[in-house]
Amino acid sequence: MGWKALAVGLVLLGLATVGNVAYALTPSSADAICTEERLKLIEKNLVIAMESDAPSLQTSAAVVLRQVMALTPGFEFSQSVIPLMRILKDDRLDSQARVAAALALNDLRSSIGDFAILRTAQFTEEQRLKTVCTWLVYERYRESNEAALSAHSITGN
Repeated sequence: MGWKALAVGLVLLGLATVGNVAYALTPSSADAICTEERLKLIEKNLVIAMESDAPSLQTSAAVVLRQVMALTPGFEFSQSVIPLMRILKDDRLDSQARVAAALALNDLRSSIGDFAILRTAQFTEEQRLKTVCTWLVYERYRESNEAALSAHSITGN
């Protein structure tokens, strides 16, 4: 067994563990178990999985990231933005991996991630991905307009 196979196996084992923990946790129990150090380690392992050459591992990492983010809304997961963008723009990958990356990027709410989703919606030739990214862009635009309208009505301007 080569070192690459061993490394992928360890990452898969880590993802399975993180996924099982994320699935078993409720939001209240996540606070007690998921310290900032543990979340940094989880993110580091997920980034390793996202940077692998295995599309199924990349997809799983993006899905698990979304699950962990849902349970730990106070943690930013900023190290995951660039790897997710790489997955999103890689037209050699299947749409499943790219859609999972787009959804995770959307959940991260970073301006650079939102821009990557916008560009993918504009320029990808893959219809399924184009549709998902277009809806994500639309929803973000709608949210920002609602926030602006709400602020406008509060100030009375």
